[in-house]
Amino acid sequence: MVYMVSYCDYPEYTIHEDSVEMLKEFFQATMEQAAFSVGGEIVYQEDRDVLGYPGKVWRINSPKSKSVIRTRAFVAGSRYFAVQTVMMKGESLNPSSERFLDSFRLL
Repeated sequence: MVYMVSYCDYPEYTIHEDSVEMLKEFFQATMEQAAFSVGGEIVYQEDRDVLGYPGKVWRINSPKSKSVIRTRAFVAGSRYFAVQTVMMKGESLNPSSERFLDSFRLL
């Protein structure tokens, strides 16, 4: 099991939470690249506000590693956040994964 939080700061005016159309394209490209990088396929995706910010959630099945990557991603200002869990396929929908994904807060 892997529990991970990552972020990336983008230069000012490159990406911003108010740029709705740009964010749709950004999240789509990010999600597709994530699936490609693990040789997996996107099996679920949904646009969703995360902590009041525009975001997206997705799930990638990776047949090669027999794992599932669950991601909640959002943009706050010009910072991109991704909260993720990686688990073996049979263990991906469990309470500890959900609890971790729900636990992230901005301070």
